[in-house]
Amino acid sequence: MKIVLIGYGNVGWHLSRFLKLYFDQLEIVTNNPIDTDNFTFRTDIPHDADIYIITRQERFVAETSKNINAENAVVVHTSGTLTANVLDNHKHYGVLYPLQTFRKRKPLSITNINFAIESSDKYTLDTLKFICESIHQNYVIVESEQRLALHTTGVLISNFPNFLYVLAYNLLDKYNLSYEIIKPLIRETTDRLEQYHPSEVQTGPAVRGDSEIIKKHLDFLQNVSTDAVEIYEILSKAIIKYYNK
Repeated sequence: MKIVLIGYGNVGWHLSRFLKLYFDQLEIVTNNPIDTDNFTFRTDIPHDADIYIITRQERFVAETSKNINAENAVVVHTSGTLTANVLDNHKHYGVLYPLQTFRKRKPLSITNINFAIESSDKYTLDTLKFICESIHQNYVIVESEQRLALHTTGVLISNFPNFLYVLAYNLLDKYNLSYEIIKPLIRETTDRLEQYHPSEVQTGPAVRGDSEIIKKHLDFLQNVSTDAVEIYEILSKAIIKYYNK
């Protein structure tokens, strides 16, 4: 099976490393190859591949798809939000969405990635399942709305908390405190999710309805960050509302 990976950003960089372990015929289409990476790079899209995986940003997917001329090939993108139908100019099309946060040059274990796959037909589905199973990776078969739910969930549990860490680290910097002090708390908070639903382990002044401490924190944050004040207030109100249904 010949695979062509189109795009070499964060997602493409990681997928290339997983695929290369199990598929000998792998080519990467990019205008920005990395000379030290041991791959077959090219700037044009070949016409003889069995599957094309478009990892470019959403706004470039449709145009890229039009430049793929391979009648019986499977063409997929890796977006969590873009519909599969953007590729419907092809006979076999779908989505291979990796639910993970990626940074180029920060290798991840394949066991830490789950894929959501979507397909236009059985042949495409079987091809995507074969790829996932070949690289020994878990996958779930989804519809477009389910994939959007997964992507939205990813923002809620990864992107947003990371920004809260940014605010917290800035606060520690301001008061000359080490980041290491709070890392056990971060680990304990996430480790609990292995055994409990998050609604069962919520702690803090908001869930207790402790308005005095909430006010004290808000007054304190006024001198630190207006963004932190707004976020603290919004989240506290949401927690109070949730636990007082």
